[in-house]
Amino acid sequence: MTRVIHEFSFALLVLVGVSFAGCGGAQTTASSPSAAQHVRDHHEILGDEHAHSESFAETLTKIDELRAEVKKSFAADELDKADGPVHGIGHLLQELPQLAAKELPSESDRQQVKQAVDTLMESFAAVDERVHGGDGVGKSYDEVAIQIDEAIARLKAMKFPESQP
Repeated sequence: MTRVIHEFSFALLVLVGVSFAGCGGAQTTASSPSAAQHVRDHHEILGDEHAHSESFAETLTKIDELRAEVKKSFAADELDKADGPVHGIGHLLQELPQLAAKELPSESDRQQVKQAVDTLMESFAAVDERVHGGDGVGKSYDEVAIQIDEAIARLKAMKFPESQP
Protein backbone atom coordinates (compact mmCIF):
# COMPACT_ATOMS: atom_id res chain seq x y z
CA MET A 1 0.00 0.00 0.00
CA THR A 2 2.85 2.39 0.84
CA ARG A 3 4.36 1.71 -2.58
CA VAL A 4 1.13 2.73 -4.29
CA ILE A 5 0.99 5.92 -2.23
CA HIS A 6 4.62 6.75 -3.09
CA GLU A 7 4.05 6.12 -6.80
CA PHE A 8 0.85 8.13 -6.77
CA SER A 9 2.53 10.97 -4.87
CA PHE A 10 5.44 11.08 -7.31
CA ALA A 11 3.18 10.88 -10.36
CA LEU A 12 0.96 13.60 -8.93
CA LEU A 13 4.02 15.73 -8.21
CA VAL A 14 5.21 15.34 -11.80
CA LEU A 15 1.77 16.20 -13.17
CA VAL A 16 1.43 19.24 -10.93
CA GLY A 17 4.89 20.39 -11.95
CA VAL A 18 3.98 20.10 -15.62
CA SER A 19 0.67 21.85 -15.02
CA PHE A 20 2.29 24.81 -13.32
CA ALA A 21 5.35 24.95 -15.55
CA GLY A 22 3.49 24.19 -18.75
CA CYS A 23 5.14 22.99 -21.89
CA GLY A 24 5.18 26.38 -23.56
CA GLY A 25 6.85 29.51 -22.30
CA ALA A 26 6.55 29.83 -18.55
CA GLN A 27 5.14 32.99 -17.08
CA THR A 28 6.13 33.79 -13.54
CA THR A 29 5.97 36.82 -11.37
CA ALA A 30 8.66 38.50 -9.31
CA SER A 31 6.66 37.59 -6.21
CA SER A 32 7.32 33.88 -6.67
CA PRO A 33 11.09 33.36 -7.05
CA SER A 34 10.93 29.71 -5.97
CA ALA A 35 8.24 28.98 -8.55
CA ALA A 36 10.29 30.78 -11.17
CA GLN A 37 13.37 28.77 -10.26
CA HIS A 38 11.36 25.55 -10.41
CA VAL A 39 10.15 26.44 -13.90
CA ARG A 40 13.69 27.30 -15.04
CA ASP A 41 14.98 24.01 -13.61
CA HIS A 42 12.16 22.10 -15.28
CA HIS A 43 12.92 23.57 -18.70
CA GLU A 44 16.67 23.35 -18.20
CA ILE A 45 16.44 19.63 -17.46
CA LEU A 46 13.88 18.66 -20.09
CA GLY A 47 14.29 21.40 -22.68
CA ASP A 48 11.76 24.03 -23.64
CA GLU A 49 10.07 21.80 -26.18
CA HIS A 50 10.14 18.68 -23.99
CA ALA A 51 11.95 16.83 -26.74
CA HIS A 52 10.98 13.24 -26.23
CA SER A 53 13.53 10.55 -26.76
CA GLU A 54 13.31 8.54 -29.93
CA SER A 55 14.48 5.30 -28.37
CA PHE A 56 14.50 3.29 -25.19
CA ALA A 57 18.31 3.41 -25.07
CA GLU A 58 18.39 7.21 -25.46
CA THR A 59 15.84 7.66 -22.69
CA LEU A 60 17.71 5.30 -20.40
CA THR A 61 20.95 7.22 -21.04
CA LYS A 62 19.23 10.48 -20.05
CA ILE A 63 17.84 8.86 -16.89
CA ASP A 64 21.30 7.59 -15.99
CA GLU A 65 22.81 11.07 -16.49
CA LEU A 66 20.16 12.69 -14.31
CA ARG A 67 20.61 9.98 -11.69
CA ALA A 68 24.29 10.92 -11.48
CA GLU A 69 23.28 14.55 -10.86
CA VAL A 70 20.90 13.51 -8.08
CA LYS A 71 23.58 11.35 -6.47
CA LYS A 72 26.13 14.19 -6.67
CA SER A 73 23.66 16.69 -5.18
CA PHE A 74 22.91 14.41 -2.24
CA ALA A 75 26.61 13.71 -1.67
CA ALA A 76 27.28 17.47 -1.55
CA ASP A 77 24.22 17.99 0.72
CA GLU A 78 22.73 20.31 -1.91
CA LEU A 79 19.26 18.79 -2.05
CA ASP A 80 17.79 21.78 -3.86
CA LYS A 81 19.99 20.95 -6.85
CA ALA A 82 18.48 17.44 -7.00
CA ASP A 83 14.93 18.73 -7.50
CA GLY A 84 15.09 19.39 -11.26
CA PRO A 85 16.85 16.13 -12.11
CA VAL A 86 14.42 14.10 -9.95
CA HIS A 87 11.46 15.61 -11.79
CA GLY A 88 13.20 15.06 -15.13
CA ILE A 89 13.67 11.40 -14.24
CA GLY A 90 9.96 11.13 -13.46
CA HIS A 91 9.04 12.45 -16.90
CA LEU A 92 11.47 10.12 -18.63
CA LEU A 93 10.35 7.09 -16.64
CA GLN A 94 6.83 7.69 -17.89
CA GLU A 95 8.12 7.31 -21.46
CA LEU A 96 10.00 4.02 -20.99
CA PRO A 97 7.03 1.62 -21.04
CA GLN A 98 5.71 3.12 -24.29
CA LEU A 99 9.14 2.92 -25.89
CA ALA A 100 9.51 -0.67 -24.70
CA ALA A 101 6.13 -1.51 -26.22
CA LYS A 102 7.41 -0.25 -29.57
CA GLU A 103 10.84 -1.86 -29.38
CA LEU A 104 10.40 -5.11 -27.45
CA PRO A 105 8.40 -7.92 -29.04
CA SER A 106 8.17 -10.02 -25.87
CA GLU A 107 5.43 -9.38 -23.32
CA SER A 108 7.75 -10.84 -20.69
CA ASP A 109 10.41 -8.23 -21.53
CA ARG A 110 7.86 -5.42 -21.43
CA GLN A 111 6.72 -6.66 -18.01
CA GLN A 112 10.33 -6.59 -16.77
CA VAL A 113 10.60 -2.98 -17.96
CA LYS A 114 7.40 -2.11 -16.08
CA GLN A 115 8.73 -3.70 -12.88
CA ALA A 116 12.03 -1.83 -13.14
CA VAL A 117 10.22 1.45 -13.85
CA ASP A 118 7.94 0.86 -10.84
CA THR A 119 11.01 0.35 -8.64
CA LEU A 120 12.60 3.52 -9.98
CA MET A 121 9.40 5.55 -9.55
CA GLU A 122 9.08 4.37 -5.95
CA SER A 123 12.74 5.05 -5.19
CA PHE A 124 12.82 8.50 -6.75
CA ALA A 125 9.48 9.39 -5.12
CA ALA A 126 11.12 8.72 -1.75
CA VAL A 127 14.11 10.83 -2.78
CA ASP A 128 11.76 13.62 -3.91
CA GLU A 129 10.06 13.54 -0.52
CA ARG A 130 13.46 14.10 1.12
CA VAL A 131 14.30 16.93 -1.29
CA HIS A 132 11.10 18.75 -0.39
CA GLY A 133 10.72 17.69 3.23
CA GLY A 134 14.27 17.55 4.59
CA ASP A 135 15.72 15.08 7.07
CA GLY A 136 13.29 12.60 8.52
CA VAL A 137 11.06 12.69 5.43
CA GLY A 138 11.41 10.35 2.49
CA LYS A 139 14.78 8.71 1.89
CA SER A 140 18.26 9.87 1.06
CA TYR A 141 19.77 8.81 -2.24
CA ASP A 142 22.08 6.40 -0.40
CA GLU A 143 19.07 4.67 1.17
CA VAL A 144 17.67 3.74 -2.25
CA ALA A 145 20.88 3.59 -4.31
CA ILE A 146 20.97 -0.21 -4.43
CA GLN A 147 17.38 -0.44 -5.71
CA ILE A 148 18.05 2.29 -8.28
CA ASP A 149 21.31 0.70 -9.45
CA GLU A 150 19.73 -2.75 -9.77
CA ALA A 151 16.68 -1.45 -11.67
CA ILE A 152 18.83 0.53 -14.11
CA ALA A 153 21.14 -2.46 -14.58
CA ARG A 154 18.08 -4.62 -15.44
CA LEU A 155 16.95 -2.03 -17.98
CA LYS A 156 20.42 -1.78 -19.52
CA ALA A 157 20.54 -5.57 -19.84
CA MET A 158 17.39 -5.68 -21.99
CA LYS A 159 18.01 -7.30 -25.37
CA PHE A 160 16.48 -5.42 -28.24
CA PRO A 161 16.07 -6.94 -31.69
CA GLU A 162 18.42 -5.65 -34.36
CA SER A 163 17.04 -2.75 -36.37
CA GLN A 164 15.79 -3.61 -39.81
CA PRO A 165 17.58 -1.68 -42.59
